Amino acid sequence: MVSDGIEEHKGLSSELLREGIKHYKCRGLDRIGLSFLKVGRIISAIYNNDYIDVAYVGGLKKFVSFYLATRIVLRKKIPLICHIDSIHDKSVNKISGGIISKVAYRILNLANRVVAVSEWTRTKLIEYGVRPDKITVVYNGIDLDRFDSRSLRICSDFDFNKIYTLINSLKGKVIIANVAMLYSWKGHQYFLFAASELLKMFKDTYFLIVGDGPERRHLEKLSSNLGVSSNVIFAGRLQADVIPSILSKTNICVLSSTVEQCPKVILEYMVAGKPIVATRVGGVPELVINGINGYLVPPKDHKAIAEAIIHLIENPDEARELGMNSRKMIEREFDMKTIVPKIEELLFE
Repeated sequence: MVSDGIEEHKGLSSELLREGIKHYKCRGLDRIGLSFLKVGRIISAIYNNDYIDVAYVGGLKKFVSFYLATRIVLRKKIPLICHIDSIHDKSVNKISGGIISKVAYRILNLANRVVAVSEWTRTKLIEYGVRPDKITVVYNGIDLDRFDSRSLRICSDFDFNKIYTLINSLKGKVIIANVAMLYSWKGHQYFLFAASELLKMFKDTYFLIVGDGPERRHLEKLSSNLGVSSNVIFAGRLQADVIPSILSKTNICVLSSTVEQCPKVILEYMVAGKPIVATRVGGVPELVINGINGYLVPPKDHKAIAEAIIHLIENPDEARELGMNSRKMIEREFDMKTIVPKIEELLFE
């Protein structure tokens, strides 16, 4: 494995070592430019020690670096598969939508295969000039066994224990969770506006926001201005391996984003067996089936979010059924045991 040195979750390097997977670190891997020369030196070292049959690359920028590194520095035509789980959308940024989307993504036609994480992502890639025959849809997956074992785990992390103790003190109350980094496009402001509506009817409802980011101060101020701060818990950023324990204590899970691809947090909500209220954006409708495992609402519509949550609170039997359906769907379609063979098939084609 070659990465930029930033671990996706704490202990990843140690985990790779235990599995006998060599881990090479290359800072600047996500920068398009002369960084491909640095990548090329690392690829050359790997190639000289361990022959490379195929490279599975995550993201457009890394693909460009690897393509240039293998063709110019190594001078080898190593097959490249590019995994796309994030794509610029014209609705987010007109400049990136007009320039990056129409020009940069065409570079992916040089890949042997492009893996899109949703049908929505596939459609966007085709719209931006990637050949349809190049693209295969493979959804994100989740390790059910690992998630289930971690849902029972109590760790020594101070922030986690503080939040866990607080949540336990709310036993019998309704807890609504929203797990996402605090960026503007995650739509937490609509979650807080929905909280304001809900608390008019259900005083003993609490709103748990797990994540951190540049919007935190603004959101804390907004919760205060709305008069809901006593019912809103800002948990901050918690380690990925404690999220299952947190979700096990919640009743309903929410995604309030204005832009998404195939969000992994929805899979976490599903494996936790929770009913979901999510915005109808990107590939989300491919994961949340309206009335089956949750409810879809328009983006930027706090009243719709509130109405969906109220419906679930007032219909606990239906909420339990939707949660069970979430769990069944994840076991049937998104378990890593189902997803990994699909990736392996691409590697060996």
